[in-house]
Amino acid sequence: MSVARGRGRPNLAGLHPLRQRQAMAHPLCQVCGTTTVGTREDERHLFLFVDRGDRSPLRDGETVVVPPVHETCALQAVEQCPHLRRGWAPLWGIAGAIIHPDTLDLISDPADLVEVPYEDEQRLRWIYASREVVTPHEVEPITLDRLEHDAQTARAPA
Repeated sequence: MSVARGRGRPNLAGLHPLRQRQAMAHPLCQVCGTTTVGTREDERHLFLFVDRGDRSPLRDGETVVVPPVHETCALQAVEQCPHLRRGWAPLWGIAGAIIHPDTLDLISDPADLVEVPYEDEQRLRWIYASREVVTPHEVEPITLDRLEHDAQTARAPA
């Protein structure tokens, strides 16, 4: 993937590895790239997730690799990104492909990200990282309907 913004074709189902890591480390919106710090009255961060199929919401302490998003950007992303139609979190670790320590060959499929916590110094040495991983706390699942309602309420004159 090119590092230069605006070059290449969009990969709506993927995340640019460098920009993903920057967005996770400095809470930047995955859609517009600006800070999500201080953009909500409750000082929490919004994360968008594709339905995992089991219908269970994200729970406290689970790890995630998607950066936060502004409410208005979330609505735009869900509207425009076919992949999505299906509170800042502390950094937890990295995700990527495992490298063999002797041959330096990839021994895991890069498409199947292996998550490694920062505390695991031995495994950190042998991972080709492509994602930063965070673990949200005080999770409150919300629906798109609620998000749209909140956005309309915020725009309505007082």
